[in-house]
Amino acid sequence: MDQNHFDKYYHGFLTKRDIKPLLKKDGDFLIRKIDWKGAITLSLDVYANKELKHFIINQNANGEIYIDKVKVNIFYQLQLN
Repeated sequence: MDQNHFDKYYHGFLTKRDIKPLLKKDGDFLIRKIDWKGAITLSLDVYANKELKHFIINQNANGEIYIDKVKVNIFYQLQLN
């Protein structure tokens, strides 16, 4: 994925309230920077089944990116429009 494609979905620091108008239909998503437990990290925010879902994006010591306990290369697994 090239940087320009990523920039379409990355929105920097936004609050949950800020993203509501941006995610309106099933499958809409964005990636934002958040302050979580005193650390700056990324959140994947998805609109699905008429509600917003928020997922913290983690990275382990091996460089693997994961959400919760499932380790995948998320940026290549997401189907981008």
